[in-house]
Amino acid sequence: MATRNTEYDPTYTPPATDPAAQKGLTNLLSRFGIDYPEGPRATPQLLALMRGLGMTLDTAEDIQRTNQLRIEGRSADSMQDIARADERRRGSITSGLQQANVLSSGAANTRYARQAEDVAADQSDVQRRRGDAIADSENSLAIAGTMARQQALERLLSEEEKQATTEAMSKEQVRAFKAQRTEADFVYARQKAAQDKYLADQLGAWGSVY
Repeated sequence: MATRNTEYDPTYTPPATDPAAQKGLTNLLSRFGIDYPEGPRATPQLLALMRGLGMTLDTAEDIQRTNQLRIEGRSADSMQDIARADERRRGSITSGLQQANVLSSGAANTRYARQAEDVAADQSDVQRRRGDAIADSENSLAIAGTMARQQALERLLSEEEKQATTEAMSKEQVRAFKAQRTEADFVYARQKAAQDKYLADQLGAWGSVY
């Protein structure tokens, strides 16, 4: 006897999207300079990874700020050392000139000018080293930011591909099931038609006998 398959006919339903989670993901991505509003669904794993990258970047920024404070402190100390040394040196020059009774001479002006040039050179060296140190510190932070952004973008694209693949596979499974259901319905219809014909033939045969 022909029997029909009455199993539930599935349809594909995409996973629900949590608006709050999506907003959280958007905010986390903006931390890395990434604007990807139509990105993948925010999963707990994806959010956790982005938060971890954000914490790594926060640490890099804290280190950069600490380094800059140290650089500024060392530069200020060096400038004070130069000023104290200049004061001592000028006092020594003045004392020597007074002893030689040439305090107002051209030679005195030359020695003071040379001392001023030495001080300016020392101060310029401090400023140069300060600028180089700050540039190195900022460069290190920029590298950390670039690495965090790259990792975030790679993980985002990977998750997007994964979700798209899962969705495609789910849709294909539904399509395959429906194809099997159609084939089963066709077989059922053919078997039922044959069965109905057989019964009709049997009834006709019985009718001719009686």
